Amino acid sequence: MGLRLESLAVTGRGGDDATPSVLASEDTHMRALSDAKSERGGSGIGWGGRRYGVWLAVIALVGLVARVLFVVVIRPTTDTQFDATTYHYLGLNLAHGLGYVRPPQLGPGPIVATAEYAPLLPVLLAGATKVGLSTPTGNALVTAALGFVTIVLVGLLGRRVAGPRVGLVAAAIVALHPLLVQIDGGLNTESPYLLLVAATLLVTVWAWDEPAPWKWALAGLFAGAAVMTRAEGLALLFVVVVPAAVIRSRPGWGRALLAGLIPIAVVFVVVLPWTIRNATTFHRFVPVSNNFGPVMLGANCDGAYHGVHAGWWDFGCVAAYAGSAPENRIGPGSTNEADVYTRWRSQGIRFALDHPSDCAQAIPARVDRTWGLYWHPSNQLDNDLTE
Repeated sequence: MGLRLESLAVTGRGGDDATPSVLASEDTHMRALSDAKSERGGSGIGWGGRRYGVWLAVIALVGLVARVLFVVVIRPTTDTQFDATTYHYLGLNLAHGLGYVRPPQLGPGPIVATAEYAPLLPVLLAGATKVGLSTPTGNALVTAALGFVTIVLVGLLGRRVAGPRVGLVAAAIVALHPLLVQIDGGLNTESPYLLLVAATLLVTVWAWDEPAPWKWALAGLFAGAAVMTRAEGLALLFVVVVPAAVIRSRPGWGRALLAGLIPIAVVFVVVLPWTIRNATTFHRFVPVSNNFGPVMLGANCDGAYHGVHAGWWDFGCVAAYAGSAPENRIGPGSTNEADVYTRWRSQGIRFALDHPSDCAQAIPARVDRTWGLYWHPSNQLDNDLTE
């Protein structure tokens, strides 16, 4: 009886199955799992080996220096009048108690509530303003610091998935890739978004290796924060986190369904208050942001289809349409941003449908710009920073 209980404790089966060969095989299997986990970075999300941590820290610091140099040396020589300036003023106005409104600093007119930009970056910049980093350069240093964290997270993710060498190479690419340096130093929403994508992936891998409901909830929390940074973060939830939770929790559809619902519920809780705010403000369903209207209008016009701005976004097209009638611009006669942007979206879609060949002709340029391969590199950089 004692021998049988000992066998059960070791193998999880009855003593009749606990032969020496089985015990040896299982012991070998457990050691192999332990060795594999150690090679990928150990249990949890820790640094693992000290040597790897030192190398990763060096790479991240080099990346931080590159971003700070970009902020101090390159950024002041470029035109950042659009998104970067808007994010700065949104954070500044929040810090000063004006609320989440279209920045009055950008032009005369009534103070109007906005949901053009997802709120996470402006809220972060409001906090930075509160502690003294209230200038555009100070705000850009904040996003540069976020880039440092992203480098570290990518290094940890690469090590966890494919080993130390892959982790360090991935971290080095993120640290020194010119486009990523520009993103973090240019005060762009992509900076916190990339950090949150890396964090979501890292926690998802961790939860896959060592499943627990709270880990799937943590992955949902990071995914929810990504959604509050850029609305397309929802793809991260439904393409990565939920499928991973469901597949890893099988067999048993009940348990798999529960695991998949956990991150969805967390994202819902994170986003719901903002969605309610938008519904009560604009009397429309605006889950995160309504910037699809400006995007569609500025990306579908002659200026965005042809010439040096082909495949990009043309502010002149937006200004022309906004000036065509009072109801097409935000002002004393139309203070509901969502209503105006709905008209902008319809106009952009209508233009694309009316000019299908021109729209198709601009697709290669859009793809090239997406990957930083556009044939006018200086124009690509200027447009990235201006945006």
